[in-house]
Order: sequence, then structure tokens, then C-alpha cells
Amino acid sequence: HRVSTLWGEGVASTRQVHQILRRFVKAVNSIANEYIFWPDSNEEAQQVVDGIEAIRGLPNCIGIIDCTQVEIPGCKAMSDRTRYISYKKRYTLILQAVVDGSGAFTHCVAGYPGSLNDCTIFAKTDVYERLRRTIDRPDYPGKYLLSDSGFVLRIFCMRGFAYDSTDDQERVLNAYCHSTRATVEHTFGRMKARFRRLKFLNVGLKLAPQVMHACAVLHNFISHHDGEDDATPLMTQRDAELERTDPRTSTKIRLRLRHRTLRIRLQVPARAAAHAVAAAAAAAAAAGLAPPVPNPLGDLEAGKRMREELKAYLWDLHLQREEDRVALFSRAFARGGDSDSEAEL
Repeated sequence: HRVSTLWGEGVASTRQVHQILRRFVKAVNSIANEYIFWPDSNEEAQQVVDGIEAIRGLPNCIGIIDCTQVEIPGCKAMSDRTRYISYKKRYTLILQAVVDGSGAFTHCVAGYPGSLNDCTIFAKTDVYERLRRTIDRPDYPGKYLLSDSGFVLRIFCMRGFAYDSTDDQERVLNAYCHSTRATVEHTFGRMKARFRRLKFLNVGLKLAPQVMHACAVLHNFISHHDGEDDATPLMTQRDAELERTDPRTSTKIRLRLRHRTLRIRLQVPARAAAHAVAAAAAAAAAAGLAPPVPNPLGDLEAGKRMREELKAYLWDLHLQREEDRVALFSRAFARGGDSDSEAEL
């Protein structure tokens, strides 16, 4: 209805709008490889590595991986709808993505049920096999992905230590990893601000993954051509104008769908928690979604050794930066805080 309000009577029916959306999403996804692509060549990989290292100093990182959830309306027609209930007790689909230092997507998969965890999805994507192949190439500059605690430590998937660690070197590594990993969280936030339908995606279970992937393609397209200027204020102003001129475009429609989802969710018996887990596992197996691939002992031990090497490198880098900072202030103080030293600070 918002489309018909904006563009007039030419697309007045919901069916026409849905058909236009399908054709548009299909067209966008057909050119996805032009805007979302993995850095296979050494030159492309070196650019990604340099961009991520420029954030905080993390070396040899080929990407930052994370998942985000997109809420969808629950429906009694869903087969095994418990598969789609996330840890937030909402029906969701998951989008897993890898970004570079500028926040551009280099890999993206969408449409996994919300009950699956990050490492299960990661093990089923082709980026998993890409990393296993590239770590054996000595000339390839990227050696690992940076992840959060939802992923399993591997030689090609790096994560920090426990957040309650009291070791200074481990805390420094956690700080560097956390500030670098914030890039992917900011990217998800900008994409959802641009495409606000991702807050609650009511387009049908079959079309929703295609829309999510198309939004990632459009995000890269906009970032590449127009930079990172956020269009959220303009969109908010447009929506406010629509709601003022036409009450039927208000957010009450979305709230009714949320209430409908809540009613369906409450129909799941409380005693079915164990049954829901078993049903989700059975449905995942039936759909070809195997449980998380067990981490081979070689990968685990190699991952621990690489993390120790990274910890030592970042600790030395941290100490060097502290020494440079102290020396800079000492020079500024010795000069009496003249304009040149203040500009250098």
C-alpha cells in the first residue's frame, strides 16, 4: 500500500506490488556476483587485509563474520515452525555475512531458520571450504576470519578469549578483536536502517531469503556509488508524511502482525521445550542441515597456537603504541605545548 500511495494509482493492488517486488528482487540477485564477491586473487585479498588491519592493527584477517536475525510473522501453515523460533522467542530467519574493513559484504547467505546457531550455518556455507583451501596457500595474505563467541575456534576462524579473563595480554587481544568486529555490527545496523522492512519482513517464507540477500546486494551497490551517507532521516520523514496523509499506512498493520505472531507462539505448550529441540534437530537433518561439524583436533590445536601468536603480536603492538604515546606527550610537554605539538597530538 505504501508503494501505491507513493506512485499513484498505477500500482494500486497488493498483488501488483507483490509481483513488482518479486521481479525487482530477482533482477537484483541476478547481478549479486558483481557486488558481493570473495577476494580470490592475492591482490584483492591484500586490499581486504590492509583495510581490516587499518582499523586497529589486526594482521592477516581476510574478513569479519557474524549473523543477524530478521523477524518474520509466524504462521500455522509453517511445517515444524519451532525451527524458526530464535533464542529471543520470535520467528526469525538468519543472514550470515562476511564484511571487509570498509563494511562491504564479501560473502552472504540468507534464509536459515532462527533456531540454528552460528557455527552450524558456518559449517554449511561455501566460505567454510574456501578458507580450508586458502590456508594452505603460502602466498595468500588472508589466514583467518574474525568471529565472536558463537563460532568455534579453528585455525581459519579466530575468536577472542573469555570476557572475564584477568590476563592482561588476553584482555588486550579481546579489546582489539572487539573493536575490529564492531565493523560487521555497524554494517548490519546501516543495512537495516536503509531497508527498514528488515525490522519485520512480511513477504512470505519463500521470498524472504531472496529479499534479505537482495538488501545486502543493494547495500554494497549504494555504498560503492554513494558512500556511507545514511538515508534514515529522509526515510523517516517520508514515512511520517505518509502516515499523516493516509492513516492506513501507519505501523498498526505491523503491530497486528506482531500480535498474531505472539498468539501463535503462545499456542506452543510450555512442556514442549525438549520436544521442540528434538523436532528442530530432526527437521534440520531432514532438510540436509547437518549438526555442527566437529572441530578436528588438528584444527583446534592449530587455532589455539595461532591465537597465542596473535596474542603475543598484539601485546607487542600495544606496548609499542603506549611507548609512542608517552614519547609524544613528553615531546609536547618539553616544547611547552606549542602549536606544532598540539597539532601533532
